[in-house]
This record gives sequence, C-alpha cells and structure tokens, in this order.
Amino acid sequence: MEASKKAFVSTGDDRAKAIESTMDGLKLLEQELQGKKYFSGDEGIGYLDIVAGWIAYWLQFIEEIGGFKVMESTKFPCLDAWIKNFLQVPSVEQSLPSPDELRNVFGAIRMAMQMK
Repeated sequence: MEASKKAFVSTGDDRAKAIESTMDGLKLLEQELQGKKYFSGDEGIGYLDIVAGWIAYWLQFIEEIGGFKVMESTKFPCLDAWIKNFLQVPSVEQSLPSPDELRNVFGAIRMAMQMK
C-alpha cells in the first residue's frame, strides 16, 4: 500500500521506483493466491483477505486518478480472480463507497499533494 501511495503522489524516478515496488508486492500476493479462491482458502474470506481488500476496490481509483497502471489481469490472473470473488462477498459489496465518492476523495488528495 505504501508503494502505491508513493506512486500516486510522486513523479519521475521516484514514481517509477514506487510503481516497481507496487508490482513486486502484487507478485507476492499473486503467489500466495495460487490454487486458492481467497487467501484463507476456498471456504470464504479471512483476515488477510480483509487486510488486502483495499487492492480489490481502491487500487483501480488510485491508478485512474494517479495516471498509472499496475494491476493487469494478464500479469496477475490469480489476484484478478480474487478481486472478483472478494467484491462479490455480500458484506464487502454492501460496505463499499460509490465510485464517484472515491474519485472525488482521491482527486482531492492528488490535487492537495501537487500543491505542496
């Protein structure tokens, strides 16, 4: 998460390093999901699914507003499947803010960071 936040607000070499670091983290998660529906197995979500859950929904808005792309289904097929499964869990789905809310929040954060 820290690397994606840095990629979101950085430019130049710092941004390139942060994007690479974010992708390294996604690779690690991809490996952990090999052969499983969720990090905890196939039965349902567990603690690690909840901890990593920001990736499932928030990352797409961080990428969109930040103008970079790290989560690609062809590079991370297990993570992509996990995202789809995780977002379909009723308690997760019902708890998510709307896309417009997140775009507004991340847009405001990015604008404020650029003014510094």
